Amino acid sequence: PTMPDKVSPLKVYGLINPLSEIAQSASAALALFGMFFNTEVNLVLSPNIKVSAPPLKRFYREVVSWPEKLIDGRSVSSLPLLAGLKDGNAEVILSPGNTFTAALHVLPTWLVTAHRAVHDMDNLRGADVGVGNWCDAVYMLRQLYTEGQAFVLDSEGWPVEPAKGLQFEVGRKGESSHDDTLVMGNH
Repeated sequence: PTMPDKVSPLKVYGLINPLSEIAQSASAALALFGMFFNTEVNLVLSPNIKVSAPPLKRFYREVVSWPEKLIDGRSVSSLPLLAGLKDGNAEVILSPGNTFTAALHVLPTWLVTAHRAVHDMDNLRGADVGVGNWCDAVYMLRQLYTEGQAFVLDSEGWPVEPAKGLQFEVGRKGESSHDDTLVMGNH
């Protein structure tokens, strides 16, 4: 816990293979969980003893958007373990001989692509970017598929029937809405 004098009664235990893809992703999520709830996180590393091929074919680096405040009211910037953390940025030194892919792992119903990038984000090489140079990219959510139901509520707030002729608009407050919103079915 980041504040031992205010420890949460919650304890988290994880049993993971340290050379698995899940372990690479879980490390950032468990760190976030432990800091956000000020709880103890314990990991038991259980690697496969017999392997017929190199167990690690991909390297993941998770970038987590940390909350501004933790559950106990502390700000994330006050934590010594997160000093210098830049929200939403990953600083990785690229080796000149390897090819990397910078990608976002998002929900399957989201279509996210690189919106603005100088380099090919699917084939990043240190030799192309240059030693000490930055490789910046801005990703954009292009499409989003959602499902749900809408009901008409009575005066007491209870649903009485499905809403008919429903249409919703997607956009930012104060801006015009997008016109590509479809309601595929409304029963």
